[in-house]
Amino acid sequence: MKKLIITGLIAAALSGAAFAAETSSDLILGFRAFQGTGSGNNLQIDLGSADSIVAAANSAGGTATLGNLVTGATFGNTGANTIDTIYGSSWNTRSDVLWAVVGSTTSGSDPLGYAKSTLWGSSIANGSASSPWTPNTASSQNAGTSKIGVLYANMTGTFQNKLTSVTGAWSKQELPGSGSLGFGWFNPYTTQLENTTNITGSYVSSDLYSISPTDTGTGLATLLGTIDITGTGAVTFTLAPIPEPSTYAMILGVFALGFVMLRRRQQVTA
Repeated sequence: MKKLIITGLIAAALSGAAFAAETSSDLILGFRAFQGTGSGNNLQIDLGSADSIVAAANSAGGTATLGNLVTGATFGNTGANTIDTIYGSSWNTRSDVLWAVVGSTTSGSDPLGYAKSTLWGSSIANGSASSPWTPNTASSQNAGTSKIGVLYANMTGTFQNKLTSVTGAWSKQELPGSGSLGFGWFNPYTTQLENTTNITGSYVSSDLYSISPTDTGTGLATLLGTIDITGTGAVTFTLAPIPEPSTYAMILGVFALGFVMLRRRQQVTA
């Protein structure tokens, strides 16, 4: 029993730093402006699968460059759909231009026959702790998956400018009305999905989470890493840090101390 408890604690410590590869749909990087230049347009970029992005960061020593929003390099675009042509040359100092990364996949089913959805969602970071979307049951999470799925069905390229009023537009699926923060089912929750492009330092960032539902209803959220956008338009992904061996030792030490205290309390009671 003791061994099982300790093993479970180690697994819990590792869950925030490890990423289990699975069949996945691509991640979509989306931008919208709620006023001013470009307010009628969404910039949507297919970043590739979550698996490939994590693998690229691993191969590059922790951080992978995914492309550039201004030149369109590696995104397959160098024309009129770059971020500065849509939102103006001041795009990187605007607090009214919002962005986030989302993705989804459906695999397997629970005992009731509902498909199990795994979602990827970004939340504001910028060096501070962020909160993932709230996980839930597979049946509930499918509502968010269906909203994101429309983005895939209506992507006509890896880098595109889409009118906000058309089916498959980022802002139409994200439902950015008052109190609505993310793709259908996630609306009632207070998690901040989108960040601004107002870069006051050298970059602006959002944390990328993998969110998997459980049959019992609570679900799991795992931090995969951070998406960064620099003032010159470079988009990078950095893996979440893996705890050092000393961290594992500290975790085990804390729980060992707790076990000793529990045993002493039992002896005193006896």
